[in-house]
Amino acid sequence: MPIYYEQVINSIEETKFHTIDYQVMKDAFNLHNECGRFANEILYKKELAKRCFQAGFEVRSEFPITLDFMGFVKIYRIDLLINNSVIFELKATNGICDLDRIQTINYILFANLNHAKIINFGTPSIETEFVSSSLNYKERLKCNFRIINKNKILSKVSEIVIAIVSDIGGFLGLEVYKEILFFLLGGKNKLLQYIDIIIDGKVICQQKFYTLDNITAIHISAIRENYENYKKHIYKLIRHTRLKDIVWVNFNKRDIFIERICQ
Repeated sequence: MPIYYEQVINSIEETKFHTIDYQVMKDAFNLHNECGRFANEILYKKELAKRCFQAGFEVRSEFPITLDFMGFVKIYRIDLLINNSVIFELKATNGICDLDRIQTINYILFANLNHAKIINFGTPSIETEFVSSSLNYKERLKCNFRIINKNKILSKVSEIVIAIVSDIGGFLGLEVYKEILFFLLGGKNKLLQYIDIIIDGKVICQQKFYTLDNITAIHISAIRENYENYKKHIYKLIRHTRLKDIVWVNFNKRDIFIERICQ
């Protein structure tokens, strides 16, 4: 896996994770009681890191994880890494959301760990959520690919998608795959076009598409069900454009399919 970090990260048993979590949460509750819910997120991050260090933990703040794949390089930063084994993501928002969960799942999969925790200081009572995965890197490489209605462009996209997933594995958040795929296809700026939406021969508006050539766009999703209905709505849209095809790539955990939808 093309993931690099400056310090070895060690997986630990769930009981040890909860032992560390118990002490960290004592400090988190005290911090929330002292500073309330409206402080800047940076305050909570810095102060909790300091208190964990004072409690005897090895603490790394903004711990960098580097993803380096075929020229695409991105650095992700874990808010708190305790004892090189426990990830805490810290928020100061109205509530923990799916983006927070996906971000944290990405981090534990990148680090090949099983457990992490999100702590949100931005609510009247401190909000927490465990995030866990039983998957290891080798298991995430066991993915299934389904390719439908091939042509030259679809084959090119399929080769890139298979290369990405065969190296970084499945089950990551959609944005990870999108960013790498767009980069390898030439970059978002190169792919971006505003396409006329036409009804009854009249241009009604323009809509943003990422295009692979003058008549082919790409659509990337991560839906889990209702594929035919989703596909139907893609088809309804392209009927009102000059586009002839849309290459649809869907990431569903270990099941990835790439299909060309034609007018």
